[in-house]
Amino acid sequence: MLAYAPLLLIATAAAGLGRLPLWRDEVASVVAAGRHPSALWGMVLHSSDASFGLYYFLLAPLVRVAQDPWALRLPSLIGAVVTVAVTIDTARRLAGRWAAFLAGVLVAGNGAVLALAGTARPYTLAMMAAACATRLLLLTRSGRSGPAVGYGCWVLLGTYLHAMTALLFVAHGLALVLFRRFFPIRRSFALALGAAAVAVVPLALLLRAQSVQTTWLPLVRSAGQVREVAEQLAGGTSVAARAWAVAVVLGVVLAFVVRPRAAPVGPLALMVAVPPVVLIALGTATPILTSRYLVFVLPPLALLAALGWAAVGRAVVVPAAAAMSVVAVAVTVGWFRAGTFPDDPEAAAEYLATHDAPGDVVVFSPVWARTEMHYYLDRRDDVAARDVAVRPDTVEAEVPSLYLPEAGAAEIRQALLGARRIWVVGFPGDPWRPTPNTSAEVYAALHRPRSVVLDRWFGDLNVQLVDSGG
Repeated sequence: MLAYAPLLLIATAAAGLGRLPLWRDEVASVVAAGRHPSALWGMVLHSSDASFGLYYFLLAPLVRVAQDPWALRLPSLIGAVVTVAVTIDTARRLAGRWAAFLAGVLVAGNGAVLALAGTARPYTLAMMAAACATRLLLLTRSGRSGPAVGYGCWVLLGTYLHAMTALLFVAHGLALVLFRRFFPIRRSFALALGAAAVAVVPLALLLRAQSVQTTWLPLVRSAGQVREVAEQLAGGTSVAARAWAVAVVLGVVLAFVVRPRAAPVGPLALMVAVPPVVLIALGTATPILTSRYLVFVLPPLALLAALGWAAVGRAVVVPAAAAMSVVAVAVTVGWFRAGTFPDDPEAAAEYLATHDAPGDVVVFSPVWARTEMHYYLDRRDDVAARDVAVRPDTVEAEVPSLYLPEAGAAEIRQALLGARRIWVVGFPGDPWRPTPNTSAEVYAALHRPRSVVLDRWFGDLNVQLVDSGG
């Protein structure tokens, strides 16, 4: 029975791993991991994505032997499956088999977990590390050094896989201080947590220097934004996702009302509440609030809800478990049938390659859109259009950035003036500028007649062919 949830997740996510091409964020993962190690170090230390640096280094060997979407997403699936398994084991040791089954179903049947399990990004691996740290915190009963050292290692790994897991570990620290159940391990685990905190100071300094990486997010200005994040964390607004949310809320209420004996209701509540409260508060002053930065609270949330449901009589918990199983299946089927990404750069590259002609040039607006499109255009041998803005002597693998360096504005202007047909590819109206927007600004400033010949959207990625009459 306990194998149901991880098997459901494996079967569904594995079947869908290669269903969709890599999208914008995943291409960034592959491009970064494909850089020469010294260039990747330079990127992480001086340019961008310090929070993902460890993931890029771990992904690099895989990128060198495989480019298939399913292979590149496989580590994320493994992270999700291990998270489910660890959550099941934690619940079983805390409250028995029914709690374990329910906790597993709630994690595996969450739409956000499913989506991230099929995405080549570090979120599920960081969630796995956080779940392992939580397991040690909740289950260790003695102050021996072994579990504490293991706990500190999981904290360190989780934070370097994604910095926002640190919010969960802040809740761990508060729980160690506030709850008597942790008295036997308080000293050893607090020392391990403190050592990990010191070890992540360099990461915190890098993130502060790279704060432009989150400026695409809006500041928190309304309750509606918070509600939208909560809906995304629950897996969306479908009937199945709302049923999942109802099951979790009822379970949490039961956990506080029934108060299962010896169950860590208070510590789990802290782990569920502290990260979103801190992130929402910070989000009012700095752009940082997004549901992806809160997925690490889902295992503790599932544990808390499962403890509540398992505390009621068998006459209630059995039909509840059956209902949640149906909901989990509905969520997975809905994700498999309707799951999409925000853009489709592979289809956009194919469209451009099908309609371009010798003498065409390409401009990316904003410039950072080049990263995903270049990945797909460079893999084709039928592209006639030229990217005239990239510096001619560029060796891509040695560039210490996600963004290829551009030539000077005068050189780019001359090349654009010499072309009649210009492909304009990017995200119209997007204000994010993580890199200089030179070529896009040069194109926008050209005083030439323009006639749009082709105009096609691929999600939120736009491809235009403009005849400039040159």
